[in-house]
Amino acid sequence: MKTDRNLEKETRAREALIMMEQNKYRILLQDLHCELPDEDVKSMKFLAQPLIKKRYLYQNIKDGLGLFEALEDCAMLSSSNLVFLSQLLETVGRLDLYAMINEEIQCDAISGEESLVCPFRKLLFNLHKEIPDNDLNRMRYLYGKVPKRATVEDPLDLFAFMIHDHSLTPENLSHLKRILSEISRQDLVEEILIFEDTVVQHQCNYLSFSKQIPGVVFQTASIESSSFSSSSQ
Repeated sequence: MKTDRNLEKETRAREALIMMEQNKYRILLQDLHCELPDEDVKSMKFLAQPLIKKRYLYQNIKDGLGLFEALEDCAMLSSSNLVFLSQLLETVGRLDLYAMINEEIQCDAISGEESLVCPFRKLLFNLHKEIPDNDLNRMRYLYGKVPKRATVEDPLDLFAFMIHDHSLTPENLSHLKRILSEISRQDLVEEILIFEDTVVQHQCNYLSFSKQIPGVVFQTASIESSSFSSSSQ
């Protein structure tokens, strides 16, 4: 039978191990932050927005550390849960940082997990990579609802305005398809058609995932219903 002294030693050992893992986790996040340029942070922020319910946290995302704080707040990031962060890095093409997580912290849950990145947001991210500035300017003009003084640096900004205006949703991509057709980007229209044919709409709601993350409660509404004002993008 274990004595009180032995139990105390075991408790201290567990606490020391937890502290060690937390320190390792914080160092990893700091290292990732240093390797993330503004462009990658903006892309990951766009992909993660539906999960970040607090406006002030979303608006404060200026760098990797701000993004990590917001993900921790919505229980999508912790020392024992790096799945979503890994998937974000993989989506934006930072396989080097994805590999860094696997190397630094043992997390068997990372690989093989069903994607937690919304297919709708992933589609828009993939489209934005194929739209040059001259096409973006034409799309902004054809859309016609972006304030003249508003900053539209890339297609993600335009998509954010369209989402906020409810002109672009997982269930309604017709407006975007019309704009792309007008600028002769039928190749991108085809990508949208493939998305519509292959991605069931309920996949754009986090409640649909068969494997729920312990301790995380997702809202029943569409994940796009909580999108913030486009000015916060």
